[in-house]
Amino acid sequence: MSDEDDKAPTARYDRARRLSRASEEVRWLSGVDPAKRPGLLGALVATRGLRFIAFAALLAIVSSGIVTFALRDEGRATLGGSVWTLSALSHQGDALVTVYRKARDEAVGDLAVSIELVAEGRTERATLESFTDGSREQEFYLSLRGAGSAGRLVARLVVDGASTELAADLRRSRAP
Repeated sequence: MSDEDDKAPTARYDRARRLSRASEEVRWLSGVDPAKRPGLLGALVATRGLRFIAFAALLAIVSSGIVTFALRDEGRATLGGSVWTLSALSHQGDALVTVYRKARDEAVGDLAVSIELVAEGRTERATLESFTDGSREQEFYLSLRGAGSAGRLVARLVVDGASTELAADLRRSRAP
């Protein structure tokens, strides 16, 4: 290595060294108004294009919330730490119903479950009294005789003292 390599200029920025050679006014200005970075909101609305993108994102989030609220599924509810789903099928004049339970975090066992099934426009009811088991997923089956022509089924679900109603339209089975 030669002495010429040691004397080669380096391209490093040293603010203190630059300010020591600057005039008094420059040193005073650098101490008075240090450069501030804009906050998150300031960065999102700094230019017209960014304001448009932020507005479009906000509009999409609000629209999604409104649509989710307006089209919520009446056949699904959360109760007793599990998500309960109702599905119904018409077969040979009867209504066949499955109530499906899926635990959210941990499987909770031995909770009392009561399901009362009613068809729209009919007085007959089907009931089921049971318990949850320790598995994460469980199915309960009910049938309502002669309710295969009903349009809608409503199941009143009581789990460990808390209750909710699930509703589902009756799907028609296709005969071959």
